[in-house]
Amino acid sequence: MNCSRILIASLAIFVTFIFCDSDNPASPSGGGNNNSDLTISLSINRDHSWYPEALGGVERTCLVYAVIKRNSEPITDANVEVNGTAIPFEPLIVKRYMAELDYSVFTPNQKVKCSITIDGKTAEEEVTFPGDITPSTDGSSVSWKHEGDGDFIYIQEIESEENGRLSSNATYESIKNSNDLSSPATIPASAYPKTGTSYLQTTVVRNSVNNAFSSFSPLLATIVVNDLKSVKIVR
Repeated sequence: MNCSRILIASLAIFVTFIFCDSDNPASPSGGGNNNSDLTISLSINRDHSWYPEALGGVERTCLVYAVIKRNSEPITDANVEVNGTAIPFEPLIVKRYMAELDYSVFTPNQKVKCSITIDGKTAEEEVTFPGDITPSTDGSSVSWKHEGDGDFIYIQEIESEENGRLSSNATYESIKNSNDLSSPATIPASAYPKTGTSYLQTTVVRNSVNNAFSSFSPLLATIVVNDLKSVKIVR
């Protein structure tokens, strides 16, 4: 996995999984129930990413992740489904439910059905995919057809056109000024400080469902769906 893929994946799923890694998650009202120690996080990431031609060029993937824990320990025998597709538990490396699905399976403005069964009890939620992202060719703006509730843009210098290595520092991070951009979003010229240089522009349009799977009465549960597009901008 190259640098750009690592960064993009971390941006897309960071908010989804951060509470499950907390030693002391905040308890909402009503936490004193049978599942007051249960946490659930589900992330669906529709990813259209630029890579150098030597690495296959543009890549389109859809990654699904789910973390289900009780008393901070993973529940490994739940049944997780997204639009009827079972998401298996990976026990060796990431220790979470995960699958790579066909990019074309999900489209912006589509309702996605998420289902989780724990101890014979099933809870379901629906979330609408946002996005359908169109960057301008000169990198000055990005638009999308379906708004999310946590949309942002991130730009880095491409240090190597051969292997896709990126600068570890961002030249532009919209989240420093806004937690949720609206379309169309304008990008300042300062985001591209060098002429004759290529940059990776990443746009994430995100929808979130908080207090999800309420029939379980979990401590915390959330679903996040991301439409993500990264493109090369030459200045």
